[in-house]
Amino acid sequence: MRRYLVALLLFLPGTAFAARTLRDLAGNIIDLINLIIPLLFALAILGFFWGLTYNFFLRPGSKEGQDAGKKIMLWGIVAMFVMASVWGILRILRTSIFGS
Repeated sequence: MRRYLVALLLFLPGTAFAARTLRDLAGNIIDLINLIIPLLFALAILGFFWGLTYNFFLRPGSKEGQDAGKKIMLWGIVAMFVMASVWGILRILRTSIFGS
């Protein structure tokens, strides 16, 4: 977490100085988030399938394993929903700020 914060702090000033207007800065930040969201979406799908395969198919008799698998799958679905919502909100913001 600390690495990501340091990378973000190092990246943002360069983005701010490279941007000529606030609109350019907003576009750069939205582009950055649009690059990160598919990666997080892939991790959420991977987590969902991890919960499904490992805890249901590889350890079928374990009640604790099945409960843990259900939790992992539920949080994977929640993460996918949140990221799809964020992606949609960013698309709406981008079209309202920059037009088509």
